[in-house]
Amino acid sequence: MLGYERRRRVLSLGIMALGFLVLTSCMSKSAYMREKNRADGLSRTLEDYKDYQDSLAARNKKLEAENARLKSSVDASFEYQKKKAELEKLLAAMRTKVSSSAGGKDVEVFQDIRGNTGLRIQGDLLFASGDDKVTAAGKKTLAGLVSIINEGKGIRIAGHSDSDPIRNSPWKSNLHLSAARALSVAIYLQKMGVPLNVMSVEGFGPSQPLAGADKARNRRVEIFLLK
Repeated sequence: MLGYERRRRVLSLGIMALGFLVLTSCMSKSAYMREKNRADGLSRTLEDYKDYQDSLAARNKKLEAENARLKSSVDASFEYQKKKAELEKLLAAMRTKVSSSAGGKDVEVFQDIRGNTGLRIQGDLLFASGDDKVTAAGKKTLAGLVSIINEGKGIRIAGHSDSDPIRNSPWKSNLHLSAARALSVAIYLQKMGVPLNVMSVEGFGPSQPLAGADKARNRRVEIFLLK
C-alpha cells in the first residue's frame, strides 16, 4: 500500500500531467475538469485518511499513557498490600509477646503513622487522679514490658490527659501534668534497665484525644519503640 506522502505526490504529478495535456490540446477542457475534480476528491480523501491516522495515533498514545498509569497504580496497590500484611504480622507478633508479659493484658498495642509500634497504657492504671507518681500496679505493668521496650532503638514516651480542668492538683494545667507523667514513666523505666539516653518524653495534655474515646481512655501514656 502506498504511503500517504507518496500517494499525494502521485496525485500532484497526475494533476500536473492533466494540465499539460489540456495545454497541448490532447484532452478537452470538460474532460480535464472531470479528471481534476476526481483527483481533488482523491486528494481530500487522502487528507481525511491522514487526519484519521493522526487521531488514531493520538488516541493510541493516550491509551498507552493510561495503561502505564493503571499499571503503576496496580503495582503501588500490590506493594501497599504487601507492606500492610507484613506490618500486621509484626503487630500480631508484638501483641502476642505483650499479652504474655506480666501486666500485658492492660496494654494496647498499635502503630503510629510512621510505622512505629506503640504501647498504650491507661493513665488510671499508672497514676492516681491528679498525681504523677507511678502506682504499684503501674510499676508491675511497666516492669513486665522492659524487655520488649529495650527492643526499640529509641523510646518516645508521650503523656496525654482528658480535657477536665485542673482543680485539686498542684499542676498549672493538664499539659504540665501529662509531661510530668511521661517523665515519671521514663525515670521508672531507667531504674528497670532502660538506658536514659535512648528515651525522650513529651506531654500533649488534652490536645490529642482518641477518636470516639471517653475521658478515661484519653488519660493515657504511650510508649513508642522507634526503628
